[in-house]
Amino acid sequence: MPRSRSLGIDPLSGIEVIFHDGHDAADFHVEHRQDVEPILAQNAEWRKNAEGGFKGDGWHHVARIPWVKILELSEKFGFISPAGDILDQKAYNKWVNSTDAIPYRVRGGTI
Repeated sequence: MPRSRSLGIDPLSGIEVIFHDGHDAADFHVEHRQDVEPILAQNAEWRKNAEGGFKGDGWHHVARIPWVKILELSEKFGFISPAGDILDQKAYNKWVNSTDAIPYRVRGGTI
């Protein structure tokens, strides 16, 4: 009989790890859950108050991406590792500049 159980919550990130057991020993998966709303709300506030964009004129903090989103991007596209290392800079830049990434952006402009 399938069942699920929490393996714990990381106190720093707020990520909960949930183990889903299937019908047999080979049928299982691990899920990561995180309340991303506080991060997205803070991103929207920072984006609203940012002093314009930028034009490749140095280092800028442009996005805050919750860990569960990094894991999703790693599995779906592969341009970032589960540890957050950028594996394909061109593909990463394309995603960050896309409309899909707006909730994760903290300022305008393109990279």
